[in-house]
Amino acid sequence: DGSLVAVNWKTSDTRPKEDQLAMRVIALYLYHHYHVPFSKMCIRTEYVLSGKCEEFHPDEQTAAKTKLFILDQIEKMRSYVTDGDVSRNVALPEDAFAEQVKAPNCFWCKYHGMCKRFANENVFEELKKRAI
Repeated sequence: DGSLVAVNWKTSDTRPKEDQLAMRVIALYLYHHYHVPFSKMCIRTEYVLSGKCEEFHPDEQTAAKTKLFILDQIEKMRSYVTDGDVSRNVALPEDAFAEQVKAPNCFWCKYHGMCKRFANENVFEELKKRAI
């Protein structure tokens, strides 16, 4: 019937908010770049480890909200660039950025070199011991 099923394969556990946003962004992409009507889309997230599957059937209202969310996030990112000049891509000083309040997942984190918590505590070594 001309319907399209887009599948997003995940090897990690479910993260409801992040996974739902990913499905909404995929729907927007298909709509804008391939002109697939929302009524002809099914976006699936397949969780490899658990065998679970989430399906999402987008509509215009959800797409409009998602687009506004994305535009808002872009504006927030631009606010962290010197003089708002994204072409130069020079970040504001480090103290202009909000500190992460959620505890990081140190063992798999990519930012050990920048992380004050990691540098001040032996978090990584402790987590490695627990993981073994």
